[in-house]
Amino acid sequence: MKKIVSSLFVLLCAVSINPTRGQSLASGTVTYESESLSKMNMGGQQLEQKMNLSLTLDFSGNYCRVNALLGGGSQEVESGGIKLNGIPPQKKYYVPGDKAFYQFTLAKGKSYAIRSEPKNITDLTMTGKKDIILGHTCHEFTYKSNGELITGWYTPDLPDIVAPHEVTGVPGGILKIESKNYNAMATSIKAGSAASEADLKLPANAVKISSVDFAKEMTGNR
Repeated sequence: MKKIVSSLFVLLCAVSINPTRGQSLASGTVTYESESLSKMNMGGQQLEQKMNLSLTLDFSGNYCRVNALLGGGSQEVESGGIKLNGIPPQKKYYVPGDKAFYQFTLAKGKSYAIRSEPKNITDLTMTGKKDIILGHTCHEFTYKSNGELITGWYTPDLPDIVAPHEVTGVPGGILKIESKNYNAMATSIKAGSAASEADLKLPANAVKISSVDFAKEMTGNR
């Protein structure tokens, strides 16, 4: 009897920890923790910039919104051992008609939507390996970006707009990405988006603009 009760307790704990286990979700919220490493030259000195991001991705239908908080909540970026503070959270929206993400920002009293192209995977290789991440069966894949080998895991339980770092091109949502300079891992999945579909759409008053034209707009060289 004790063994049966113990087994039931373990099962209930597993279900509560992974409430979406094995479900195909049309809407929901996925959170990620990610880390990236980049190099820069300052005054002839080569510095490494380490950036931690906490991502919250809400999706419903063909729409999704990503809230990215630098420093995993501390809003700090480590650059050559120096802590850079005061960097505001980023908010991005996926516009299905444009098949692109837009970063929403307020500047000079106007709302802007700065376009960033999704990083489409074209040289996809399926390894045949599988893993279970947060209760979902995931398939391993690899591809190359700027000569660097990237390894990832996707699940067909989630739509293909669900991914960290705007990576698209696999038949499902990406829950894990690993490379030499960038790593991201899903830490939770919840069924049902915390936001309505209307809230996941790019604000209508935002002016769509490229990153180049936005820089010109800010410097007055447009």
